[in-house]
Amino acid sequence: MGRGGVTSPTDLRPTAYSLGDHENDYTIDGCSVRVILNRDALLKVDAFVQFDALKISNHNKDIQTAPDFGTEMNLRSIDLQLDFNIYCAQPGEATGSSLASVRKRMRLEAETPPGSDLPNSGVGGVVSANSYYFYRTNKYRRGTSVHLSCEKTISGTDSNGSAYDVFVKVVPTIIAVNGYSSSYANRLLNVADYNNRLFLVHALSTSRYISARAFVL
Repeated sequence: MGRGGVTSPTDLRPTAYSLGDHENDYTIDGCSVRVILNRDALLKVDAFVQFDALKISNHNKDIQTAPDFGTEMNLRSIDLQLDFNIYCAQPGEATGSSLASVRKRMRLEAETPPGSDLPNSGVGGVVSANSYYFYRTNKYRRGTSVHLSCEKTISGTDSNGSAYDVFVKVVPTIIAVNGYSSSYANRLLNVADYNNRLFLVHALSTSRYISARAFVL
């Protein structure tokens, strides 16, 4: 999940290394199913996603104007918003409106930067403060779980069978970041200072499912 600055909250894409309009628009693995119906029915859908870990990377540099020499900005925290939605559509058709939605918001904290008491890296002596800070922050994890359920009336099915795809999508948005540098403290991402910076959140999920039951009308 990566977001940068620009000028408005509705267009929070970095100016370099962007994947385009769908950069932060994901279909969740393990949360999609195809239903074949040959008569009108009431479709009942139930989905669950568990995140074992959500963590941040605090190695943050200018990725466009000075990718190799840019000033590294240590982070205190990232404010993360996750929007989950269930969709049902026939193959090749637009998804249309969400059938159910859940929004999660959380703050992902970083490890406090260390002082002079740094561990020995084993290669070249003592590790740098920034490297130590990065590896310690990797241990800071948050988890959450999401449950969505909905009903949809399916009509106009073909007697030979019509396919309907039911799936869950998540749209993550990094709303704000808090840096240790005074100039980056408690700043929203819709400021020009962040245009050339890429903020990352790493998500791990090992438990997901979706079920769709059809009841003939």
